[in-house]
Amino acid sequence: EEGDDGAVIYYRPSELADINKLTSESKNWVSYMTVKAEDRSLTVPIAFTKDNKQVYWLSGQDSNLGDLTIHDFGHPDKSQILYKANRTQIFGVILHPIDRTVLSVTEYYHKPEIYVANDTVLDDFQYLVNLRPHSTLLVESTSNDFNLWLCTYNADNSPYEFFLYNRSTKHAEFLFRLDTI
Repeated sequence: EEGDDGAVIYYRPSELADINKLTSESKNWVSYMTVKAEDRSLTVPIAFTKDNKQVYWLSGQDSNLGDLTIHDFGHPDKSQILYKANRTQIFGVILHPIDRTVLSVTEYYHKPEIYVANDTVLDDFQYLVNLRPHSTLLVESTSNDFNLWLCTYNADNSPYEFFLYNRSTKHAEFLFRLDTI
């Protein structure tokens, strides 16, 4: 909900709410967090953890660039900073689709800069970066089992290229360039 002052108010189910039969009745909801108007552009929820007890946020509170944070749902006062933006705002976060852990964070400063947060994907990112070392890698999407990744490469002297990366074979297959469709 948007407040009169431009703030955004987030809600969570109240103690009276039946989680299996939620409605929009006001008795079912309590204010969870209020984001000041000046922090709106940097503060948004991203996703819940696998057990749905914690929530990841991009948070602009007390930060000019934003932070990746996590807290127990309903308790934003106990936020833990997982990643602090270094050069510019956080552009993207990749979560593992099954275990819902943070794998990488991308900042966009002239071009995307990927910061690997989990060593389990370090070799994958290194392979993909080395595939087109003069282009900028973006992981656009992954399969639900996390084995296949749709990746794009952008460079100032060539059109976007699309690849399908297979983690089990550690190989990327060229799909197409934007100028060929």
